[in-house]
Amino acid sequence: MIVAAEAALQEAVSAVAPGRRLSDVGTVVERCIDRYGFKPIRNLTGHKIDRYNLHAGKSVPNVSGIESGRFEAGEVYAIEPFVTLRNAEGLVTDGDAAYIYRFVRAKGAKSKSAANLAEYIRDTYRGLPFASRWIHNSWQQGDFSAFEELVATHCVAGYPVLVEASGQPIAQAEHTILVTDGGCEVLTR
Repeated sequence: MIVAAEAALQEAVSAVAPGRRLSDVGTVVERCIDRYGFKPIRNLTGHKIDRYNLHAGKSVPNVSGIESGRFEAGEVYAIEPFVTLRNAEGLVTDGDAAYIYRFVRAKGAKSKSAANLAEYIRDTYRGLPFASRWIHNSWQQGDFSAFEELVATHCVAGYPVLVEASGQPIAQAEHTILVTDGGCEVLTR
């Protein structure tokens, strides 16, 4: 599955060009994964990236025919094929745990420690997702109950771990790319 995900990534990156339909890249990904005997995850996609907005509106599908937008020169995308077993559902659902969070609002924290932590998170991560372990490792003003309070009062919101709907394993490969006049440039290694 890892080999299939990496091959689909390479083919997808090669298919990116200004004016090309996003769904064309989805077709490339799906066909590549199918050649390896696996199934793409159809409800996860790559996505456009803007400053302080990791999911900026346009999606790059992993299957054919579901996205009508086009790539434009100067845009940045995460291209991310997701692969599972042929007999799997081919969808992900929310799991029970969350380890990645986002800042929602500072108002609502009841304790001084939680209010201070909310300001720290807002100022440090500036709207970007962050891992709860980063707070454990960097927050020096007391125990972790302040973070738990922020979650309970919806000042921060978690992104649930995604699991394949039928419980099957998933592999993923990813690059961040810049669409150029002649195709694209890979920004990650």
